[in-house]
Amino acid sequence: MNEEKWFDNEKGLSVHEIVKLESEYRIDSLVCAVEEILSRKDDNEIDINEEELVVLAVESMEREVNNGGFEQFFGNYSWRFSPYLVVCLNRIGSTQAKQLAEQAISALGIGKLNDVNEYYQSIQKVISDDGILEKLGDIDSRYYEMNENIADLVFNFIKNKCREVFKKHLKFNNRNIGQTYEIQFLNKAGSTLWVLMSTSPLYKVTGEYIGAISIMTDITARKGVEKSIMDAMIEKDKDFFFIMGNMVEAVKPLIQKEYVEDFQDKFT
Repeated sequence: MNEEKWFDNEKGLSVHEIVKLESEYRIDSLVCAVEEILSRKDDNEIDINEEELVVLAVESMEREVNNGGFEQFFGNYSWRFSPYLVVCLNRIGSTQAKQLAEQAISALGIGKLNDVNEYYQSIQKVISDDGILEKLGDIDSRYYEMNENIADLVFNFIKNKCREVFKKHLKFNNRNIGQTYEIQFLNKAGSTLWVLMSTSPLYKVTGEYIGAISIMTDITARKGVEKSIMDAMIEKDKDFFFIMGNMVEAVKPLIQKEYVEDFQDKFT
């Protein structure tokens, strides 16, 4: 590993291409480049998978804690990774940071909450408590002294796990050969590319499977139209309920009790 050379992803390399640079650049710089790609995907509200969540959560903790301790991690938008942080650290094989993260979350004393907004509000209520800040400060000190290299753990996780997601998706077996399905890619510019993948198996005359032919068709434009139609339908539903709500408000005076009593005898 090159201990000095910092990698700056000016050419917009993909995660797969960045991983290949392990021997040329500092590992932490490569991890930062991968995080930047995934963050851009997250910012654009593109669904992220579990492996990508691991990278974002752990790197968010590492950055925030090193800059301002666990108080900063819980106080900034990085708090959203709190419910998954311990699990994510376990996924990369961490022991020391995982233990400290458990202690930091436990120090908040808010327990397990399923509602995201409730979780956030609970953090904001306790994060300025002097007693809790003292506990977090002690955990910070031990975090800075630990000899666990988070960057190395994350990078190894990226190599061993992230690439497997796509490989599993394209693995041809008896169950998915000959199927047609849609895949969403993220290109170097950070925009999405939807393709329709069609596969057909190839067999020898003896019936032995020898491979498959795959055809990918760009359906990005079609997906864009589908999204526009869906957005229009949602907006139409909102307008419908708005109109119905106004109509209900308009007829309320006609069904009030005093009007019913006035005309009750006319219908008997």
